[in-house]
Amino acid sequence: MERAVYRLTGELAEWYNLDAGRLHVGDRADIAIVNPARLDDSVHGLSEREIPEYGGLRRMVNCGDAVTATIVNGRIVFRDGRFTDGLGDQWGPGRFLPAGVKVRTSSSAAQQSES
Repeated sequence: MERAVYRLTGELAEWYNLDAGRLHVGDRADIAIVNPARLDDSVHGLSEREIPEYGGLRRMVNCGDAVTATIVNGRIVFRDGRFTDGLGDQWGPGRFLPAGVKVRTSSSAAQQSES
């Protein structure tokens, strides 16, 4: 299981040279909560869906329901099949991560996390 998580997080971050995909004290954290019982053939299904928050832009999405919740930068943005109210309206989920640049939180935040 640990290797699978690394392949989906740390390995991709290293490939794209992003400061992400690892857990360190003081770092921002994005978390996907996965129900292993739902990891079946449905995760391979794709469909095209509209994003109302972006003026009806259409995108390809996986049809499976293995991810039960997603937390971005400490906020729940997705839970039980629906996005959180206010996402895209009142607040954005996170920030752009440029390749090759360390994007760390302040040292004071890291110190508070350690105590």
